[in-house]
Amino acid sequence: GRRLEHMQRVCDWAEWDRYVDLEGIMMHRDSSERVLTPFQLTKGPFSMDALLLLSQAEAVKKQPTPVPQVEEENLPAALQPGPLRVGFLWIGTYESEFANNVITVLEELQKDARIETFWLALNEEGSEEEPGLYDTRRRTSALFGQRLVHYRTDPERVNHQEGAGVAGAMRGLRLHTVVNLPGWLNEASMSVSAGVPAVHQASFKGYAGTLGASFVQHLITDHISSPPELSQLYSEKLVYMPKTYYPVANAATARRLGSFGQGLGAGEREKY
Repeated sequence: GRRLEHMQRVCDWAEWDRYVDLEGIMMHRDSSERVLTPFQLTKGPFSMDALLLLSQAEAVKKQPTPVPQVEEENLPAALQPGPLRVGFLWIGTYESEFANNVITVLEELQKDARIETFWLALNEEGSEEEPGLYDTRRRTSALFGQRLVHYRTDPERVNHQEGAGVAGAMRGLRLHTVVNLPGWLNEASMSVSAGVPAVHQASFKGYAGTLGASFVQHLITDHISSPPELSQLYSEKLVYMPKTYYPVANAATARRLGSFGQGLGAGEREKY
């Protein structure tokens, strides 16, 4: 994803000298400086090697001190009968194609008794969002019920302890794995992941590049976004989906809406 972004970028040659210096400046940031996520680096001729190193440096800043350890008694009894308990870490708008697609896939997954899913919502209690075409927020509440759990991070402790308390509370759910959907799109989700909410974590979709985080073991992706020959540029082990890692849910959404398209104008249908 980052390679394609570089190929598509229109370079402002008037700023070239500043862009060239930017990589060196970023690579020598002091550990006490506030986290700057790799997603925010929208300018500069950053090499993919530098992006990995920068991601790793910024991920270290997120780790609480001391680094939490998941105690043996908090580990799920994976060998005992019961479903796989998977938590999906989320922060952001619900009325988006991404949120709709993820929830639609989870609506289908909910039919599989081998998996029990949880929605781990960050910093959204009291927030307002008008329902739109996808109606995703209401569907999320209906789908998860009591398995939709709200948490609030501490924004005053951004660099190290912001998500430590939340991660500790999540460990009480005894999840087998937590899937971080936003990744570096949001600092709060990375702070929670750094606090080790489960013994295993994976990154999926929200941020296509490496998180550079030792506390996230796998990245769910595809062969186009993360070519196998570039796997050394990822801190995670790559888990390849058979076709695409993007969960397109338009067909399932069409079935849910019933008379899909009849109430929409031509422009709206094309947009959808």
